[in-house]
Amino acid sequence: MGHLPTDIPDENIQQFTGLTDYAGDEIYEGDILQEETTNNSPKNTGVCKSVPGGWRIFSLQGFCFHAWSGLVIGNIFENPELLDTAEDE
Repeated sequence: MGHLPTDIPDENIQQFTGLTDYAGDEIYEGDILQEETTNNSPKNTGVCKSVPGGWRIFSLQGFCFHAWSGLVIGNIFENPELLDTAEDE
């Protein structure tokens, strides 16, 4: 049986949700997504979080959106500045 590498910091381990974004990329817990809109309305930014029975994309504006309507633009561990930028918009 193989061994897991031990030099990976715990905060860099993310759980795969089984979901994919608009482009077909895998979504992991803690990923930051930007909602794609079909009109000229502002794009919402949200974070993928675990909830009882599944996963939700919670927007910074206070609501949820579907994973299939967003694109992964980073994650809360490597790109926390994306959340600051989105809150300012």
